[in-house]
Amino acid sequence: SLIVFNDVHHNLPIYTNLVRHAGRDVGLAVFAGDIIDHSRSEDDIVKFVNAPMSYVGRELHCATRYVRGNHECTQAFPAHLADYMGLQDGQLYGAVDFGPARVVFLDTGGGDCIWWDMDGYLAEEAEWLKREVASEAWRRAQYRVVIAHVPPCFDAEGNVRKGAMPGASLYQHVKGKGVTAVLCAHNHWPQMIPATKAVDFPTFIGGAPFITKATVMRCDMDDASIRVRIIDHNGVAIQDWRSASQSAK
Repeated sequence: SLIVFNDVHHNLPIYTNLVRHAGRDVGLAVFAGDIIDHSRSEDDIVKFVNAPMSYVGRELHCATRYVRGNHECTQAFPAHLADYMGLQDGQLYGAVDFGPARVVFLDTGGGDCIWWDMDGYLAEEAEWLKREVASEAWRRAQYRVVIAHVPPCFDAEGNVRKGAMPGASLYQHVKGKGVTAVLCAHNHWPQMIPATKAVDFPTFIGGAPFITKATVMRCDMDDASIRVRIIDHNGVAIQDWRSASQSAK
């Protein structure tokens, strides 16, 4: 099982509330971007990113993984962010085998970031992603789960949000590649968007950023099925989706 927090925007009490409802036997907690409003200094990173990740990891006895959002690209300190995350290969994107799943972490970046050549960076990430979806690890997985900040769409017609981050273009490389589910953030209201011809996988979007609007997503997987729930501040599953196991492709 894995869980996803998103769009906390410095509101630390969200964690203590949602951890109570996340359930037990969690193997991985993912922090899916806009965990902070800005990254002005090391203090911002330590207090609002590292400390909550450490807290959740201790409470649930699980590993943690950070995924960058657009707000982490602002202010004076984002160029140093990856140094504090203990990231796989030092990259803000990556993929791991997780039980019966291949889990891909996408970095959708931010459109207003002055610290990177964002277009060049996304082009490099896209080349990595093409290799990933062609890999044996991807092919043999029963489930293929993508976790990112920016969603591929915000409605069943496949429309993207006005002013969407350039990183949304990464999803073109996973369409038609057997993605089981995408877990993401950014829009600040909880949604489950079924698969369509335009976007051929279900998309789950977490709520935010106030305690009464925040959610935690939980994904449970075994050899028989995968289940995704969006759980609100009262512990109620406001979205509950299940699918049978996919055979390897």
